[in-house]
This record gives sequence, C-alpha cells and structure tokens, in this order.
Amino acid sequence: MPLNDCEVFFVTPEGLPVAYEVFAGNRHDVTTLQDIVRQMEDKYGQAQRVWVVDRGIASETNLAWLRARGATYLVGTPRSQLKAHQAALLDQSGWQEARPGLEVKLLATLQERERFILCRSPDRAAKERAMLDRQLERLKGQLNKIHTGLARAPEGNLEKAGRRIGHWLGKYPAAAGVLGVTLNKDACGRACGLALIERISVQFSQPPSSRG
Repeated sequence: MPLNDCEVFFVTPEGLPVAYEVFAGNRHDVTTLQDIVRQMEDKYGQAQRVWVVDRGIASETNLAWLRARGATYLVGTPRSQLKAHQAALLDQSGWQEARPGLEVKLLATLQERERFILCRSPDRAAKERAMLDRQLERLKGQLNKIHTGLARAPEGNLEKAGRRIGHWLGKYPAAAGVLGVTLNKDACGRACGLALIERISVQFSQPPSSRG
C-alpha cells in the first residue's frame, strides 16, 4: 500500500476489527477526513461511534466539522499544546489509573463538549530519561573533544568553531535542548575552549495529550 494512503478500521469497544477500508491520502487533508466519514456512514450506518483521528489530519476545520455533526471523537494533539497544561500535568491530584503503567486526567476546554485527556506513564518517562541521558553523554563527549582541541590550539575563526559546535548540537537535538554551550575566548579573541551548562531538567511526565 502506498505510504500516503489512509487506512480506516472499524473496531468493537473491545478492539476487535469488524471492517477495513483504504482511502487515497495524496490530497488535501480536510476533504480526506470529511469524505471518509461520509462514505463510512453511508456504508455502515450512523451508529453512535467514536472517531479516532490521527493528529496529521486533525485540523481545527475538521474538528469544527465533526462537532457540528454532533460526532464523538478522540484525536492526538501536538506536544506544543502541552505548555498550556503544564500545571495540570505536574499536579498530582485527579489522576486515574487506566491500566497498569498508564494514568489519565480529564480537563475541561473552551469547547463545551470537548475535554482534554492528559496521559502520563512512569515507564515511558524512564525510557525517555534513559534516551536523553545517552544523547547527553554522546554530545558531551564530542563537545569535550572540541574543548580539548581549542585549549591546545585556539581558533581565530569563531564562525568555524561555531559550525563545529552546531554540527553536534544538530545531531543530538534533545540533548542540545537542555545543554547550554558557551564559547570561551582568550585575550586575543580566539576561541580557546567551551563551557557546558546543563539547563532546566526535562519533565518526562508529559506524553502527548488527546482531545475528546
């Protein structure tokens, strides 16, 4: 199946598949979702169902269209929206265990019928922490090599030194987000070393939330 095609599954509340369709995905996402809903309802009826939508086609236009139809939906939201719910994520009250290793919390939104479902997982937090630690170790190793080289032979071309640093920051973006790098200069203005500062720690209790 082409990578840009869209797969649609109908499943029971227990997760058992009962129907399967494939739609062309090489077109505007708004029309893709709306045509999928109409065609599936024409074929299988308009029973009370929950539409689970990938965040890639979850535009505000699509969500407004689903709301206008009175549809029930669950859609993944971008990590960028988590900043608005930072306090709720860190607040230890109101969490319920959905299954072992996964807790959820419901939050009201400006839409009367819409709720955010915040999720957190200690197992995922530990995994992400381990991944970041590995990136930090590798990034620090490369930056320490640059530091040693500059201490031995200061670099007069600051742009060249900056490009070397930027190369490794780009290779390990997650680690670069928590590691501050300052280029030290000698009396002649040459780059003579690096200063590394580990900035704010990352909150790993923040997996993507869902809207429903």
